[in-house]
Amino acid sequence: MQKSIYIFLAVAGLGFLGVLIAEYVSDTPTMETLQIEHVATYEMDVGTHRPEILIDGETIYLGVVDHFGEIRHQLHVFDLDFEEQWTSVLSEGDDVYGRGADHRMTIVGDELVMVYQTLVRDENAVLAEGELATGEATAAEQSLILARFNPDDGEEIFWGPIVAHVTDFSEDSFPDHSLVWDEQREELLVNTGTMGPGNEVTIRSVDIETAASSVVYRERIASDEVTSKIGNGMLINENGDLLVFGSDGFPEGDLSIAVLDDTFTTVETSRFEEESTMETFPTGVIEYRGHYFIGYSQCILEGDGFAWENCRPHLKMIDAATFEEVWDIEVDSDKGFGALHPTLAMRGNTLYYAWSSDAGTYSDGVTSPQVRIEIFEID
Repeated sequence: MQKSIYIFLAVAGLGFLGVLIAEYVSDTPTMETLQIEHVATYEMDVGTHRPEILIDGETIYLGVVDHFGEIRHQLHVFDLDFEEQWTSVLSEGDDVYGRGADHRMTIVGDELVMVYQTLVRDENAVLAEGELATGEATAAEQSLILARFNPDDGEEIFWGPIVAHVTDFSEDSFPDHSLVWDEQREELLVNTGTMGPGNEVTIRSVDIETAASSVVYRERIASDEVTSKIGNGMLINENGDLLVFGSDGFPEGDLSIAVLDDTFTTVETSRFEEESTMETFPTGVIEYRGHYFIGYSQCILEGDGFAWENCRPHLKMIDAATFEEVWDIEVDSDKGFGALHPTLAMRGNTLYYAWSSDAGTYSDGVTSPQVRIEIFEID
């Protein structure tokens, strides 16, 4: 195997514009040479977070969280030159289910499908010493919602709870979930976790017409199963296998892949070891020309260990046949906001990498996120 990486940087009118080339030549004569070139960056407004990028034909859909506003989920629609065509509000919350939090989206047929978490706040909640200030830590209940939208104008077609009014978060908790459309079963698969020491991961099969669901996988995280509860990515490969991409620990986790068969039994696992870093939130995954591309967050461990400010967006390419790593690149040297939450989309040979950067501005003493979209060409 031969591998070479060349990096050149320049400044242009569209924010940061760089050229990054990574080339891989396999010892296997039938394997193609893959070359990736970074060609442009597009920046959203400060305050946008948790991007979900999707492409259908010549239309780019970008779902984001409005981090500081009253609108929780908003859809931005662009042409291929990133000229914005229109926007639409996807969720604003209510008094029954609370406000929207984390979300994931996909395209099914001629509809946009979104699954999102809602939280009802506990006004009397007090964080324990050392407890992370997550939304769930100060919530009285949470729900998991399914919504479908017309991709031409963002009009809501359907709304309904998959799981409603959960109060025992050790049984079900819905932050940083993931999803994938199972075309063979014509059902949506949704991966969620639990809060606290339960350490269980759940996959539900969801009917997108009614939001009715059934649990098809529920196991404790383990090295020979799915290794993380939340922040995962899911993909059904060209062979019809379900792949769950995760991270196997905190704060020194490595990326992992669990392969589930058509009975949702784990039949194979792989792990990608790195030293002095934490690899986490492989939320962007696609298959392209015999390879898996994984968008994730890599965090340098220094001093006392983990800090989100030491996390950067990364892109890993692995051979789909052997699960061997081909190359791994830092997408940008700027720090990310939280776990970055990268997502990927492909159109032809163009790869779109969306992630949450740290904009470096402050609101009430908290830094602001800003969604960026990195554009690559693969040849």
